[in-house]
Amino acid sequence: MDGYTRYINAYVRDIVYPMDNLPVVNMQPSEPVPPQQSLNANQSKIKSSPIVIIVGLVILIVAIAGTYFWQHKEVDNLNTEVASLNHQVGQLKARSSKQSSATNPTPPSTASNPYSGWASYTTKNEKLSFKYPPSFTLTDDSTVANNDDVYLKASNNFEIYIHVGGGVQDVCPYGGCNIVQSDRVTFNNQPAFLDMWSSETTPGAPIDKAYLSQSSTNYSDYFNAKNVSGVIFIGLGYNTDPVGSSQTNYVPVSLSNLLNDPNYADAKLVIQSMHY
Repeated sequence: MDGYTRYINAYVRDIVYPMDNLPVVNMQPSEPVPPQQSLNANQSKIKSSPIVIIVGLVILIVAIAGTYFWQHKEVDNLNTEVASLNHQVGQLKARSSKQSSATNPTPPSTASNPYSGWASYTTKNEKLSFKYPPSFTLTDDSTVANNDDVYLKASNNFEIYIHVGGGVQDVCPYGGCNIVQSDRVTFNNQPAFLDMWSSETTPGAPIDKAYLSQSSTNYSDYFNAKNVSGVIFIGLGYNTDPVGSSQTNYVPVSLSNLLNDPNYADAKLVIQSMHY
């Protein structure tokens, strides 16, 4: 080939076909992502979301329950400690009270024992025992065989007359006794009544006497004697006669005066102390 022909060929190569010398660029993606694979990943994420939520809720519930039970146990422990401390405080108080009582003994209360300081007496024949206060003077005038006649008299002429045996003559004068009121008492641990009667029938009539009876409507329902033949007659009233003389001079008093007299309250205690 001559020089001219080589020249022409070079010209054509460099000027006419210059693009042939350019580097080739690969326009295809190096790692294409299949569309189906991306969709499956999204669906997997969507499906896994409820599971994550449920697991989270379970963990939360377990945590709350654990906290509750732990706190409850702590409260139980505190309550146990408080109960133990209260028990110890009670023991200390009891010990202190015993020591105080030992060093400073409390005198016996007369309220719990109404017979504190009272004397005791037993009748000669019936062997009926009772207590009476120091404000009463006791006289035993038992002169009839197998009979007891005992008087307890206060300074205001209030008298308790105790007769055991036969020959009860202290009956209602003036044709009868009208029971105004009955007080419940006990005699020898049995139910009884003090029938307060008046010889008058007008409202507010004064009280002549009060008899011990087994009935609130029959003043003469006396108790039977146990060791002698006869009955137990007990009468209350204001007698101006000397002890052992005629028992007819009883002074009537109003019902309120009788009930408010401390000697009447003591007389009820005397009767309630009677026993064999």
